[in-house]
Amino acid sequence: MVNSLCKKRYPRAFSEETTQGEDGYLVYRRRNDGRTFQKTPDGFAYDNRWVVPHNPYLTKMFNAHINVEVSADIRNVKYLFKYVYKGPDRVANDDCRSNKRNPAIH
Repeated sequence: MVNSLCKKRYPRAFSEETTQGEDGYLVYRRRNDGRTFQKTPDGFAYDNRWVVPHNPYLTKMFNAHINVEVSADIRNVKYLFKYVYKGPDRVANDDCRSNKRNPAIH
């Protein structure tokens, strides 16, 4: 939370259909169907505006929550391009089966 607002832009607005926003991110469909649930003891009622986009297949496959969003902004392409072509990185790799450590794999 920053200045009493969620820094991840939640709650999101209700939307009847999925559209592309001005910032390049998709505005996912969030129906205002009146359903809510209470998770915290203070009685706060969550609705569809608080649901994080996720992929059930990936969640089950990796046994972890994976936030899945689509962005068609050129800044994201630049971000990926920068890290693909920025030069060699050093990574530490552990082989748990043989207890061997390879400290400088490029």
